[in-house]
Order: sequence, then C-alpha cells, then structure tokens
Amino acid sequence: MGKILMRRWYLVGAVALLVAQAGGCGGSNEQTPTPTPTGPQIGGLSNAEVASVVQAINETEIQLATLAVDRASDDLVRRLAQRIVDQHTQAQAQLTQMFSQFSLQPVNHELGQQVRDEATRERTRLDAAPKGGMFDRIFIDGQLQLLNSDIRLINNRLVESATIPEYRQALEQLRDNVNDRFNEALLIRDSGAVPH
Repeated sequence: MGKILMRRWYLVGAVALLVAQAGGCGGSNEQTPTPTPTGPQIGGLSNAEVASVVQAINETEIQLATLAVDRASDDLVRRLAQRIVDQHTQAQAQLTQMFSQFSLQPVNHELGQQVRDEATRERTRLDAAPKGGMFDRIFIDGQLQLLNSDIRLINNRLVESATIPEYRQALEQLRDNVNDRFNEALLIRDSGAVPH
C-alpha cells in the first residue's frame, strides 16, 4: 500500500513539474488559438478543400461508371456500374446542398487532382479495351483499385478533416456506400462473371 501511495505522489509531482516548465503555473495569460472551421484541420484539409476532393471522387466515379453502363457485356457489371452512378449522383446532390447550407465553396486541393489523374488513367484503359468480357474485367479491376483508394482517402483524410458534424456524417455515409460497391465488385470478380 505504501509503495502505491508513494508512486501516486511521485506521478503528481512529475506532472506538476511538467506543467510548471510548460508555463502552466503563474506564467503567461496567453491562450492557444482555436482553429477555425475553414482552416487546416487534423487531416490537413479545410472543409472547403474536402468539398473539392469529394466532388472529384463523385464526378470521376460517375464518368467511369457511365461508360461501363454503356459498354459492359455482363449484366452484373452493368448493374454495379448503374448503382455507382446513382449513389455518387445522389451523394453529390446531398453534398452540394450542404455546401450551400454551410456556405462552402470547394477550394482545389492536390488530392482532388490525384483522384482526377487516377480516373483519367483508368478511362484511358477502358477506352482502349474491346467491348465484351475484357472490358468488364478491366472495369472491375479498375473499380477495385479506385474504390479501395477512395475508401482510404475518405476514411483517413476527409472524414477526420471535416469539422461540421452533418458534413462528417455525409462523408461517413459516402464511405459506407463506396465500401458496399467495393465488396460488390469483389464478388463479381470472384464469381467468375468476368474473364481472368
């Protein structure tokens, strides 16, 4: 019992010393400024920059999936592509409404450009693919890569950067939808519906 009490007093003393050295006791009256919702946040992006990246994700997924709706030969692939179009169109409409509600004007960020560059490379592969089973395979493989990248980006950078609770919730819903489409693409690939 005596050793435990002694350790507690030692810890209390150590904490008090650290606070005093940091200027916490009788020092300056200055307070650390609180970041504003439009400035850089934990994830390094402002709400306006997050808006730009989300817009890039939605627009590029809609463009690629629209191409697959027209060119895919397998019905499962076409249905997946249509769900991607529908969900990203709905997500963009919801987020656009939030941009207006919270007076957010998307501000370009390098992550948004990276999303667009990845999608452009994927579009080039799809444009070069012959219609039919090979197109389906290239689309599914590309979606697995892009959707996985989108999930990580939304989860690791965008959600943690958003400071508006409703905005964060919408991003979490988008992440969950993207994750569902990723799992669906994985099932299509593993089912043998597209050639290897």
